[in-house]
Amino acid sequence: MNSNQFFKSNLTSTTEHCPEEKFIERKDKLQLYKNDSNVRNLCFEWDDGRKAFFNYAYLVSIMLTLEESYNLMAITFTSDTVALKGYNFPVLFKLLLTHAPRIIPVTNFRYVNNPGKDDIFVTEVSVKKN
Repeated sequence: MNSNQFFKSNLTSTTEHCPEEKFIERKDKLQLYKNDSNVRNLCFEWDDGRKAFFNYAYLVSIMLTLEESYNLMAITFTSDTVALKGYNFPVLFKLLLTHAPRIIPVTNFRYVNNPGKDDIFVTEVSVKKN
């Protein structure tokens, strides 16, 4: 018999479901990538159920503006610009530098009460085609 007939693969089935908790770590409601990966996406989740994601490979620039009562951030991808409004964006800005955020949820403004120094709250997200 040919030795190729006794070949046994060490690969696991691609149909097996791996729990999502294995790949992400939670920091408040913002979800971050736990390990390095070749492909990274940034997903925005609105409180009405809408979602949009963009690949970090197409990230062009990020501009942070600190207002007195809130923060603004413009995240420019090659096809779209995502405008964020919320609180404590200097922390989010540093996380975006390393492509760490995976999912950024939108929090309704009425649920934001005295954000702490590490609490990131995104209250508005708008997407505009470039």
